[in-house]
Amino acid sequence: MVLIPNTHNIGCFAPKGISWGQAFGWELIMTFLLVVTVYSVGVSQPDFGVMGPLAVGLALCAAGLAGGSFTGAALNPARVLGPAMVFGCGWRKAVPVYVLAELLGGVAGSIMSWPLYGTGLHFGRWYDAVEDAAADARQAARGGYERVTGNASA
Repeated sequence: MVLIPNTHNIGCFAPKGISWGQAFGWELIMTFLLVVTVYSVGVSQPDFGVMGPLAVGLALCAAGLAGGSFTGAALNPARVLGPAMVFGCGWRKAVPVYVLAELLGGVAGSIMSWPLYGTGLHFGRWYDAVEDAAADARQAARGGYERVTGNASA
């Protein structure tokens, strides 16, 4: 507060030139598009390589450029809750509108993406991965590193 004067509302969210309902719509659509992008390049086809993160970054950039001047483009409930907790701003309107819009946008994006892209190659098989990792750790603890290093004999 000493180094930066007038910081009582820094980082706080409120719509600029639009209503709260329009801000809700902007945040919902931006979060929806971000979740659909993440789902399509990261979950359904995780072999996009470096293009997957690039697509997610471009979607985030497009959302920020399109809606940032109207809503601040939070796109993340933590981005709204953090300043609200620290500076005490926006508890009555901003937090419910932004957080609810982002949660509903994320849920809507995942509901729409699931039938389009499927559940992904690894969905539901996390237990197998945990079992394999535990078996590797037990084998490494016993001194048998063949499977861990890839030199196991079949």
